[in-house]
Amino acid sequence: MTQANRQDIVTSSSRNQALRDGIADTFAKAMTQLCADDLLRYTWIRYLPVKSDYPWDEYWTGLYERIKSKVIETPLM
Repeated sequence: MTQANRQDIVTSSSRNQALRDGIADTFAKAMTQLCADDLLRYTWIRYLPVKSDYPWDEYWTGLYERIKSKVIETPLM
């Protein structure tokens, strides 16, 4: 769900919050699949978001934290 001007998303939307959780789950699953590939095994790290690269608002910080927790609990190394 986007704002009326289509320049941002509605961060309070339950749909967008569910999508944020799904993004973190999908990210962890994709990283697991990269680790299973001999050529891509050590490339997954380059796709991790860097918290200091952008002044993230609360919604995007939540995504960062969810991805971080998924990576910690997923055996990737």
